[in-house]
Amino acid sequence: MYQKGYKPLLINCEAVIGYEQVAKADCEYPIDGIPGGKKMIKQNIVFVENKAGSLKRVTGMLTDNDINIYGFACFDAPEFAIFRMICNDPDKAEIILNKSGYMNRITQAIVVDMKDQVGGLDELLKVLADSNVSLDYIYTSFHRKDLTPVVILHSEDITVTESVLKNNGFNVFTTTEELEK
Repeated sequence: MYQKGYKPLLINCEAVIGYEQVAKADCEYPIDGIPGGKKMIKQNIVFVENKAGSLKRVTGMLTDNDINIYGFACFDAPEFAIFRMICNDPDKAEIILNKSGYMNRITQAIVVDMKDQVGGLDELLKVLADSNVSLDYIYTSFHRKDLTPVVILHSEDITVTESVLKNNGFNVFTTTEELEK
């Protein structure tokens, strides 16, 4: 299943419930909110009407409440756009948007450094493909200080995806503060 040279880091887990993987208490890194699991970056997903000015209203609310958006992607759907974002305070953003009537939720995402060179993205995708990781979506952002690129991604099993990346030498972020560096 895994190509020679690529080393997925296997994690002992008790069960898979829905889309969340529940890890044993002796796992090395904590999943946010799950004792003993991995700590990952939170991502807000907001459903925005496909009408002029709708996305501006969302970003205006966030701006008015000192929410800094580090990375985003907006995907078109027939009636609503799906606005995904990594920001400095995802819990506060969720509350603000809920109070304003926006359907939104928080999910986990992987944020990983990408080499700023020809083939940087291809190298990252090769590691994932060779480890049989299928991506749900991927978008980019950058470090605020030196403008080097980062990739934000999600897969069916983000715990395994994160482990594959880390075990193959990629820097995977655990906090949004790392984007400020």
